[in-house]
Amino acid sequence: MNIDKLYSLFLKYPKIFIDSRKVNGTGIFFALKGDNYNGNIYAKEALNKGAKIAITDDESIAKKDERLIYVKNSLAYLQLLAIKHREQLNIPIIGITGSNGKTTTKEFIALLLSDKYKVGYTQGNLNNHIGVPLTILKIKKEDTIAVIEFGASKKGDIRELCEIAKPTHGLITNIGKAHLKDFKNIETILETKTELWDFLIKNKGIIFINKDDILLNKKASKLLLENHEKKYFFYGKNLNKENNVDLIPGSHLLKIKYNKSTINTNISGTYNLINIICAIKVATFFDIKRNNIIKLLPKIGVKNRSEFIKTTKNKIILDAYNANPNSMKIAIENFIEIDNYNIKNKIIIIGDMLELGLYELKEHESIIKMLEKSPLPIENIFLVGSIFSKIKSEFLKFETREIFSNYIKENKFNNKMILIKGSRKLELEKLLRIL
Repeated sequence: MNIDKLYSLFLKYPKIFIDSRKVNGTGIFFALKGDNYNGNIYAKEALNKGAKIAITDDESIAKKDERLIYVKNSLAYLQLLAIKHREQLNIPIIGITGSNGKTTTKEFIALLLSDKYKVGYTQGNLNNHIGVPLTILKIKKEDTIAVIEFGASKKGDIRELCEIAKPTHGLITNIGKAHLKDFKNIETILETKTELWDFLIKNKGIIFINKDDILLNKKASKLLLENHEKKYFFYGKNLNKENNVDLIPGSHLLKIKYNKSTINTNISGTYNLINIICAIKVATFFDIKRNNIIKLLPKIGVKNRSEFIKTTKNKIILDAYNANPNSMKIAIENFIEIDNYNIKNKIIIIGDMLELGLYELKEHESIIKMLEKSPLPIENIFLVGSIFSKIKSEFLKFETREIFSNYIKENKFNNKMILIKGSRKLELEKLLRIL
């Protein structure tokens, strides 16, 4: 299939499906393969549900219906189609990566930019070699700017995603211990994330730099300050004169002072301050007026990420979308520092941190040692997951979320302030039903 021909079909049927269960009308189905699935098996089903054509890389299946189009690699053609679509888009595209906070920062930036622009942006965390092409293909001709999240699990991933999305602007939120199973060490993480900088330098793009991140700041002094024609801008907590953002401490919800206005947000965690500062920096660069930023900031919030939820029984800070050693430690520190709740009424529920490879036990032990030094009573801290269950500690441990759920039902939690933090696979947000 010629990519120009495929693109003309896409313009006619602009919906893209990769899951036959979600086909709901005309569009193009791409039969993708993975370790545990083969979309080719469901190509005919996608057609029956309304897809106009299906792209398959199984030649035997393609012979069964003229609407089934055979290609050598369905994923490669999905990416080529996204590249072709990107070539037609004459708009700024902001690429975001980092170890922590990239989804949150993406959401903040998209919200602030929406004051002036029609914003296309990554939904959820569709940030890999499949998600980025899907995001690009959802950008419409009426969109005037886009914000796209880039995730990585190995060296070269960010470079590949940049070649698809071709960002004109970019930022790295921070560098921390995430996906250590594949990256092995922090140096490789830094090299991988700064592939975004490499692309932007090569293509004369604009870079926003987190001045507070030591590793990024050090890398910037070597890579950018000498080679990038002043097309970079710093942001950070220690640059408040420029950003005019200050934290008002004490509350379980983030309260800030910006441009002489006090703003109450609906998100928890002082660690989110740098994400807000970043979003304001990007927004002001794109000429969003300060008064409009002030009006929009109270609306910030991301589901399952530092989300404050008030149930009929308790108040909960839900941060169960992901977890790595850096984000876990920061979340715990911030929760302990909240001073408008008695320490005896605070409960910490933490789940396993996944994808740490050889560092798995060491990093979980580090979290346990941190918790042992906390002022919370021992009986107020609960560990959930098979990894935490392997480690000797004085805290109550539960192999699965289901086992812990039974414990909660038998030991009612009432009038508590609760932190829930863990990796996505544990689905700790399901605890809300009984809390």
